[in-house]
This record gives sequence, C-alpha cells and structure tokens, in this order.
Amino acid sequence: MHFPYLHQSSSYYYFRIRIPSDLLEWFDHHEIKRSLRTKNHQLAKSQAVALTYKAEQLFSLLRAGILPAESIPEYMVKHFPVKKGRKKISVNDFSLDGVVKTYVQEHVSRGKWSEKTRLENEGILNLFSQLIDIQDIRQISRVMMIEFMGRLKRIPAHMNKKPEFKAKNFREILSMQVTQTLGTGTVNKYMSRISSLFVWCVRQGVVIKNPAESLAIAKNVSEHEEREIYNREDIGRLLRSLEAIPEDRPERYWIPLIALYSGMRLEEICQLHTEDIVEIDSVWCFAINCTGDKKLKTLASKRSVPIHAELIQRGLLGYLEKINNRGDKRLWGNLEKGRDGYSHLFGKWYQRHNRKFISKEPKKCFHSFRHTFANSLKQHGVAENLIAEILGHKNTSITTGRYGKRYNNEILSEAINFIAY
Repeated sequence: MHFPYLHQSSSYYYFRIRIPSDLLEWFDHHEIKRSLRTKNHQLAKSQAVALTYKAEQLFSLLRAGILPAESIPEYMVKHFPVKKGRKKISVNDFSLDGVVKTYVQEHVSRGKWSEKTRLENEGILNLFSQLIDIQDIRQISRVMMIEFMGRLKRIPAHMNKKPEFKAKNFREILSMQVTQTLGTGTVNKYMSRISSLFVWCVRQGVVIKNPAESLAIAKNVSEHEEREIYNREDIGRLLRSLEAIPEDRPERYWIPLIALYSGMRLEEICQLHTEDIVEIDSVWCFAINCTGDKKLKTLASKRSVPIHAELIQRGLLGYLEKINNRGDKRLWGNLEKGRDGYSHLFGKWYQRHNRKFISKEPKKCFHSFRHTFANSLKQHGVAENLIAEILGHKNTSITTGRYGKRYNNEILSEAINFIAY
C-alpha cells in the first residue's frame, strides 16, 4: 500500500510532510523532511508512520495553543533533524524597527503571511516598539519583557474606535484612567506574536535566546467556557426576529439559520456561490471549498456539509433557484468583499442584531451558533470524529484520520438531522 509521506530517491527512502498553510507562520520552511537511511520499504514505512504521528501531534499542539512558538525548535531537534546549511537572512540593522522590517519582508516574500496577518503583526510589533524601553533588540532582557507585558495589560480595548484615544501616543494613553483593557486572550496573542519575532531572531543569530519565552497570562476559564451556547429561549428569540427581516436583505435571514443548522463558520457561509449548493448521492449539501476568491481556514475545512431538512423546508432551495434564474454567481449579492473576506460588515450587523433581539450576554455571539450546533450533536451521542468532520476540524487519529476515508453524506446527513431546536 502506498504511504503518502514516503518518497524514494536514489533507492533511499525519505519522509516528507507539508506544513499546513495555517501553521506556516511558525516555521521558516514549508515541509518537514527526513532521510530514513534505508532502502527497505517495510522498514521505511514503519519509521514514516512514527514520524507522521509526531508531525501531526506537533500540528495539533500548535493549533490548540498548548505548544508555544518558542518551543518549536526544541521539538524539531528532538523528533526531527535540523536541516544543515539553512541559509540565514542577513540582518545588519539591529534596531528593533530595522529587525522588524526585515522579519516582515522575509515572511511576506515567502508567502507565509496573508495580507490580514501582515497588517495584524505589523500593528502588534509597532505597539511593542513604542512601549519597550530600549531599541537595540540585542539588549532586550527578560525583565524588560515582563515590564512590557504589564504595560500591555493596561492598553484599552478597542482603542482605535474610541475618540478619547485618538491623536495620543501609547505612553500618553497609559497615563489615562481606562475602564476596559485588553482581554487575556488578546494579551496572550500579542505576546505570542512578539515571541515569534524573537524565535526568528534566535534562528538568524541576532539574539542568543528568546526573552519572551512562555510569557502569558493564565486563563481562568476553560476553552468550552470562552463562548456560550444559545439556549432554547435565545433560539426562539432569534427565529422570531428573523421573521421581520426585509425581503431585500435575504442574507440576514438565511446566514444565521445556516449557521444554526450546519455549524459552518461565518466566512464559509458569507462566501458561498450558487454552485456550492449541490446534490451529492441524493443529499443536498454545502460544498465548502477555496475555488475562486474563497478562502479556507485550514486544509480540513474543505468538506461537504449536508443541508438540514429544516433549511430545505424553509425554502433554501427555492431561494437558490431564484438566484440562479437571475444569473447571479454568488448566493448573497448584498455582501461585498473586504480585506478579510465577505463577512466583516455582516458580522457587525449581526452583533447589533444579537444584542438587541437575542441576548445581551457578552459570551454569546455569532460563533455561538457553532458551539450550539456542536453541543447539540454531542448531546445526541454523535461520535466525536464525525462531529469534527462536519465542523471542518482535522481528525488527528492515525487509524481513522490517515487511513479512513471521509464519512459518506448519508451518514453526515443523518447526524445533522438529529438536531431539532
């Protein structure tokens, strides 16, 4: 049997696995490659299975936020060989701004960052440059990083949207009385991005060690508590509120319903084309893909999700026929593409609608649809790997994820139609 990550060159076998696109920013290469130093196929396959497990474990740890970026080199040294002769980037300007400029250019030129990631990282590193006490990156110490994190925790949330902070620099803002500061998740995200800069600097020989290693605020809630599910009363209020949506804004009616009955991500729904609603083996499905200008969060996001009977009963296929008759290619003609896709403005509208008609609880938001859907499947006893496939999460099991094929749509449809709100 062919093993996907086993390759042969000059009679010797090699293990090669591509780094998933959503994790490329943590690495300075696009694949993990190791010579297995054998010409024996069975021996090579045995080694490749073990290395596949280690690679997928690494990817899962990074996605879950368990393995910090600065620990990747240690993990790679332990489980995979470090490539010899890797070319280093020439860094001649050791000022923080100069190093950041080189760091950004290197990642952009190699296609490792999207435009959104670039702008986000530049903003974070600009804040870092303004709040740190020294500008020679080689002299930034652990103590300085701890002091910086203390300042970061005092930065106002949504600062760019509040007029009282405009035309003020960060030092001036820190001297003001602030009622709402950056959340724990945001602070940790900023520290992680800054730590990634220092990881890169260690690799390039700019600094000896990472002064931001493992600096983070401990979370006081578990992952499942970070977002609340919608309860029956919330869903009742949602359904009643949607009846008042005007006919010229069909996306405001359908997108929340699709999220409620499919668990799809907001951008996945907003970027749908008419051709993405298809009948596969007599089952109507949403085909989630990255054709044209559509994007996927991860490789596992590419999938088909059977359409719940409630959506068909409410007339989704009739709406599709109407759009097709008009000759439109996109399902939601009112949504225009912005920097981050088609969902930004819709997300803002839904946030207002949610607070006005559904719930004022801050942990209940559009992403709560995904949590509500997953929880409903779980309470009906649906298998975890089946739920993961419907939601577009990677199955990390070697047995079912690597060798097993995807569930057929009849099985997925049966599971989805357990849901009845």
